[in-house]
Amino acid sequence: MRTFGALLLLLAACGTRASLIESYEVLRVPVAAAQYDAGRGWNSAIGAPDTPRPGDLAVATHEGVTGLETTTDRTALDFKLTLPVIDWIGGKLGLKSTERITLQLKGLRHQSVQDARQLRETRAVLWEAITADAIDLTIDTTSAADLDLTGEALGQRLAEGADGATLAVKRSATGRYVLSSTRPLVIAIRVVELEWRTGGGETPLDLSSTGKGREQAAALGYRVMPMDPLVPTTDTVQLSIRNAGFPQWTGASHTFDGAAATWVNGERGLIASSDDPQLGDARFVWDSMRVLWAEDLARSRLSTTRQYVRLKTVKSGLSGTR
Repeated sequence: MRTFGALLLLLAACGTRASLIESYEVLRVPVAAAQYDAGRGWNSAIGAPDTPRPGDLAVATHEGVTGLETTTDRTALDFKLTLPVIDWIGGKLGLKSTERITLQLKGLRHQSVQDARQLRETRAVLWEAITADAIDLTIDTTSAADLDLTGEALGQRLAEGADGATLAVKRSATGRYVLSSTRPLVIAIRVVELEWRTGGGETPLDLSSTGKGREQAAALGYRVMPMDPLVPTTDTVQLSIRNAGFPQWTGASHTFDGAAATWVNGERGLIASSDDPQLGDARFVWDSMRVLWAEDLARSRLSTTRQYVRLKTVKSGLSGTR
């Protein structure tokens, strides 16, 4: 539990130039989580999400905040997350003296995007959101008596600005208040820009009877062998796929047709650990293949692409963050 006076002193010492938590922005006033779902497209010019989250996007929710991608000391995370909340509540109550409030965020969770493939058309994304189910607040008995606030009155004071959040407040006889919300409250966010690079290329692919059953070279170290079914009238062919650059990988077999025109290598861990000099600081990397049919089957081609995605943390454009 944190005291209001001590927190205000630290808040003043932190100033306004640097983020409280490196790579993240802590909101001055919590908002309803439904508005800031991780995975939504983000527009920093207006400081708001501007596209919905793709329905098939992989997003994980973890208990606590130990999974945050920051060099900020882990023992200080909970402490720093409470600073703007304390400042907000103290300001609404008009408390200026020290040692009046203790506060704890309850039900902290960390929501983060796990993959980038479904975000190809989106440049900036709300990548992570830190939420709390409730705020446990205690005002010392002297201050509580001076304020003489019922839970309803406190809720009305705090409801202003808590965008999209419906706050319910309960008060005990000892001056303890518990603020809960019908939706989790977003406490902090991280917005990133996705920087895309592409490698690979096209190579000849003989799909004639001569090429069938013969291993052929493809880009990025792959080798493929056309096999049955091979039905040119429906653009259908099965390729046996391997790559000597991934010795731990046993290879794959994929039937390219109208329903599965593209193959994606799911063994991205092998790609990321390869000696590819283009990997750099890419957070995500994957390979894909697509057959380009020609009327002369022997002159068909195979497109092999390696996609690199780097994450760059950017400012959200929100005015009320620390």
